[in-house]
Amino acid sequence: MAARRSTQLIIIGVSVFVIGAGLVFLGLHSNGAEKTTPPPAAAPNTGGAKIIVQGQTARTTPVVIPKGMEAVTVKLDHVAGLAGYAKPGDLLNLFATVKGGTKVGGLEPPYAKLVLARVPVLDVTGVTPAGDAGDPTYLLGVTTASAERLIFFAKFESLWATLVPPSSVPVGTSGRDYSNVLR
Repeated sequence: MAARRSTQLIIIGVSVFVIGAGLVFLGLHSNGAEKTTPPPAAAPNTGGAKIIVQGQTARTTPVVIPKGMEAVTVKLDHVAGLAGYAKPGDLLNLFATVKGGTKVGGLEPPYAKLVLARVPVLDVTGVTPAGDAGDPTYLLGVTTASAERLIFFAKFESLWATLVPPSSVPVGTSGRDYSNVLR
C-alpha cells in the first residue's frame, strides 16, 4: 500500500511540474507579452565610436561617429530643416542667419552666411517628407570647433540646411547682407 501511495505522489508531482513548465512557456511566448528587441547588429569597424540606442525605438544598426569627429544634435524648424528630406548618410551645408550684432567680415547684420559645408548626417528624427509638421532633429558628425559654431548659431541665431550631393566640392561664400543680396 505504501508503494502505491508513493507512486501516486510521484505521478502528481510530475504532472504539476509539466503543467507549471507549460504555463511558464506559454506566459513567456504569448502575444500579450512585452516584446524584446534583439541587440543591434554589428557595424563595420571604421575606427569611429558607436552609439547604440535601445528602448522602444531600438535601432537595427548602431550610429557610427566618424573617427576624429564628435556627434552633436541640432533641431531646426520644419522648413529650414529640409521638411523631412534629409536622411542618415546625406551631406548638409549649414547656413547661419544673423539678426544683430556688429559688422563681421564685411557683412552688416542682418546677414546669411555658409558656416559649415558637407556635414555628414548620422541620424534624423522628428519628421518625414510625407508629414507636413514636425521639426527635424539632426545628429551630425563634426569636429569640436564646428560643434562650437553650430551650438552658438543654434542657440543665439538661426540655422538653415541644404542637401548637397556626395560629389560636391566645398565652396566658400562671402555671405549675403543688404549691400549685396541682389548681386
